[in-house]
Amino acid sequence: MVRGPRVCVGVVAVGPPTWSFVGSIVKLEKPGTWMWRRVGPLAVDVGRNRLCREFLASSDEWLLMVDADAVLHPRTLKRLLQWDKPLVSALAFSRYGPMFPTVYRGQPGDGRTGHIVQLQQVKDWLNEHPEMISSEPVVLAERDPAALVRVDRSGCHCVLLHRTVLETVGRPWFQMREDFETGAGEDFFFFAQVEAAGIPAYVDLGCMAGHAYGERTLAARDFLVWDYASDYEVGGLENGTDSRGDVAAECRVGVCDERQ
Repeated sequence: MVRGPRVCVGVVAVGPPTWSFVGSIVKLEKPGTWMWRRVGPLAVDVGRNRLCREFLASSDEWLLMVDADAVLHPRTLKRLLQWDKPLVSALAFSRYGPMFPTVYRGQPGDGRTGHIVQLQQVKDWLNEHPEMISSEPVVLAERDPAALVRVDRSGCHCVLLHRTVLETVGRPWFQMREDFETGAGEDFFFFAQVEAAGIPAYVDLGCMAGHAYGERTLAARDFLVWDYASDYEVGGLENGTDSRGDVAAECRVGVCDERQ
């Protein structure tokens, strides 16, 4: 008898998944029993809601929700399950420039709305763990407790959810917002509800998912290259100074310093 967690690996595919995605799912180490679900072609929020409904109708305990352009390391699922948290995302970066990590914290009482992108925190982590500086997905061999960071918002590029999260958060779980001022999408709508329900959300900085981009994969190395190039363009590297040192205090969803 197979023992272990019951996991659903699900994807919302607006179009056909990339070969890189399919290959990484095939190679994914799957503990216990697992079910594969694919919904689409549907609008992304409609598809995510349908995937959640189908998951809750099953007897599965965990839902690994991934985007159709994700590229995962084989140990991704095992790694995220080991934290035993109701909601934990892999570290991911935006696919298009300006590239940034989807790791956000709120700043209540600062007189401005939005959530700050944790640029400096992620850059410091990458500098301390050079094996993470790759364009391919990475999972660190050691599960350092410091890798698990609390967040207020993240993305759903690669997120592991326990069924109790969806049972606690009311429907619709996802809703596309035409919010051009903040740039918030259906995943921010979901995380706002998670926060309102008092459910803690985490990102595992030691488990990095890539983005398929044509024949390439984009991840931490590409983020650092973009970040370095942005510094160079504004002259921030002259005399050893970093003119983007205050970006973490300025970069919010849709409210960013013009130098980016």
